[in-house]
Amino acid sequence: MRLGESAYTTIARFANFRQDLNAIGIIGTYAQRDRFISKAREIAEWGDIRNLKRLNEWGQLDPQDLQSHIADVRRKLNPVTADTAELTNFRYMGSAFSKIYSALIPGLPIYDSRVACALACLVRLYCRDSGRSQVPPLFNLGIPPGRGNAGGRCSSPQIYASQESKYAKANLQFAWLMQGLTADPGEFAQVPAGQRVDALQSALFMLGYDRLRDNAVIKSC
Repeated sequence: MRLGESAYTTIARFANFRQDLNAIGIIGTYAQRDRFISKAREIAEWGDIRNLKRLNEWGQLDPQDLQSHIADVRRKLNPVTADTAELTNFRYMGSAFSKIYSALIPGLPIYDSRVACALACLVRLYCRDSGRSQVPPLFNLGIPPGRGNAGGRCSSPQIYASQESKYAKANLQFAWLMQGLTADPGEFAQVPAGQRVDALQSALFMLGYDRLRDNAVIKSC
């Protein structure tokens, strides 16, 4: 999600990213490997990450090994069939990789620091309104490191760069949570069903690091 870009523009952009990745097909040649990595870099750069050095490691893999890794990622982070128990020792995870995997896997939303901070605010209000003194484990996803938030409420991340398995688990749980949040869409009923998760994700991104006021969520009967 890029500041100043509308939700529909982002949705269309990721549809194009996904189409381009699918068009590469099964990675069996060095040319296909290089095309895949080039598209992954483009996605990371869209997310304002200009030099994702760990993609260089993908560039050193044989095409078959990269294909095996991508197939593994698709399986382990597919919100429909995945299980968090399989995410032990998950490699290549973080804000940029979350964006790449979101373009790669239908139904997997981006989980970055801005989205996580907005979600943390909604969870805080939910716990208050439901009389809970502790955050339910499914909602306690953790907050990745973020830029542009010095001194803000999310300046102490709960997910660190080395915690790739924890990050992958949070991303998958976030996908499930988003599906639940859009099951009764409310105002998001105006959005086509296949785009509601993307629209809600964009809304959370726009909330960003600002702390929501206690009266920010208005419930209607």
